[in-house]
Parts: sequence; C-alpha cells; structure tokens
Amino acid sequence: MKIQTIIKKGREIYRDRNARSHYILHFSLAANIAFALLELAEGLYFNSVWLAAIGVYYAVLGVMRFSLLRSIRTADGQ
Repeated sequence: MKIQTIIKKGREIYRDRNARSHYILHFSLAANIAFALLELAEGLYFNSVWLAAIGVYYAVLGVMRFSLLRSIRTADGQ
C-alpha cells in the first residue's frame, strides 16, 4: 500500500465521524474478544473465579458491541 493512500485514508477517517466511530467500534470489539478469551483462559489455568468473572464481563461487553455493530449496519442498509 502506498503512503499516499494511507494518508488519504487517514484524512478520511479523521474528517468523517461515522467512519471513525465504525473503526473504533471494530477495534474495541476485537480487543474485548481478545481480553475475554485471555481472562477466561487465565481463570481456568489458575483456577480463579475472579479472573473467570472478568472474562465473562469482557465477553458480555463484546456481545453488546457486536449487537451495536449489527444494528448500525441494519440501519445503514448494508
């Protein structure tokens, strides 16, 4: 990918509020899923209810973000 294309895409994201919110929402969904899997795995490995509860919290947060993305796509007609 050329540097000019990257700069152009960056400007587009910076100026377009909807595009920026979509990128942030996708990134945060990926982070929530990663944290949920990590914390659940640690909870199982260390036999810790606390870490497992944190993992469930991140999983629920990920489901909420996914449903938000889905409703936005439905509203946009995609």
